[in-house]
Amino acid sequence: HDGLAQILGYVNTKAQAVRLLLARGQPEAAQGQLQQLEEAAGEVLADVRQAILGLRLSARPDLDLAGKLRSFVDQFSRQSGVAVHLDLPDETHRLRLAPAMEVELLRIVQEALANIRKHADARSASLRLESSGDGLWLTIADDGSGFDPLQPTADDHFGLLSMRERAAAIGAKLDVDSGPGRGTRITVRLAAQED
Repeated sequence: HDGLAQILGYVNTKAQAVRLLLARGQPEAAQGQLQQLEEAAGEVLADVRQAILGLRLSARPDLDLAGKLRSFVDQFSRQSGVAVHLDLPDETHRLRLAPAMEVELLRIVQEALANIRKHADARSASLRLESSGDGLWLTIADDGSGFDPLQPTADDHFGLLSMRERAAAIGAKLDVDSGPGRGTRITVRLAAQED
């Protein structure tokens, strides 16, 4: 996980800065660095918990895709404090996809929700899974701060790139609709597979 490596690199740099500031007799400056270090460590912990949950759910053959999404969203809401409304219409229950497809869809959801937790300043989010003869749609939306998709920050760019790569790996299309002050909506469309 490149994002995890970046955060751990940041944590290491901050720890070194604290050590140097204390050696120079600058405890107030060290205190500021410690605060930033504490926040970064909290982010790493949340990311690792979310990744572990995703891995556990991927390995559960007893759950269909809707069940995996339900479990993931429930745990995410408890850990993050962000309320996520889950919309799983009847036609999505007992829906089974190839294991590789389910894993990639779960990873896209995981990345989207992690971005909401880290960057969106959202009060709530929603996740909807739809299925028909034409294919499958997965939509993740939030009421947060939004961003300009044409000028994402480095963090946004990495997350969006990762989600696009995962969608492409299973033949899906990923669209991002966002703007400053109007939240973000990510839609993944997976066309029906021909037999």
